[in-house]
Amino acid sequence: MIVVFAQEHDENARSLVRRWRDRGARLMVPRDLSRAGWRCLSDDPDHSRCVVDGAVYDSSEIEGVLIRLPAILASDLPQIALADRNYVASEMTAFLVYWLNSLRKPVLNRPTPRSLAGPGWYPEHWIYHAAKAGLRVRPISRSVKFTSIDQPAWPGHSGAYAELSVVGASCFGDSAAGLAAKAHILAKAAGVDLVKFRFDGSGDDACFLQADLCPTLDEPRVEQAVLDYFA
Repeated sequence: MIVVFAQEHDENARSLVRRWRDRGARLMVPRDLSRAGWRCLSDDPDHSRCVVDGAVYDSSEIEGVLIRLPAILASDLPQIALADRNYVASEMTAFLVYWLNSLRKPVLNRPTPRSLAGPGWYPEHWIYHAAKAGLRVRPISRSVKFTSIDQPAWPGHSGAYAELSVVGASCFGDSAAGLAAKAHILAKAAGVDLVKFRFDGSGDDACFLQADLCPTLDEPRVEQAVLDYFA
């Protein structure tokens, strides 16, 4: 069984589950965390039980997990009393960080304390590590005041762009070999095995623009690489 963890109304996730039915794919949503049937013992994590799409499964039945959201939010839990939603969402997110890291199965991308979907980096982190990987980058600025702080944002770009998808040791996209090599270095620095990068071109000297840790997998080669990764 491949578990796709996403918001209940994530149509891209539901589409993947339909396409992967022959691999036993199931959609896990935040609501499943409040359903009866969970069991996770710290001294025996290999024999945990989980609830996926309303049904109880043993963790040994899981072939791999694809994560498509960085955290559970209060808005994902309409079944919880309004006053308790923020607290419950935080506790559920913390539990998933532990449970998913205790699974001895492939997880894309493995959670960290900052995010369920990888390192939880801000654009500043990505740009810093992109520069260390040898990529050209654009400066960004953020305003911090006593009363507010600008929301994280990627550098603006209005022209043509190229995209590269990294899945494990593979890289997909029409780009120069040098750019693909730098993309792998950046993915390794982030500790992720699934990421889509955007650049302002496809040459070796292309400028890094953006990283997406929850890509839609709408390219058949990338989708197959993800399935191969779980296998």
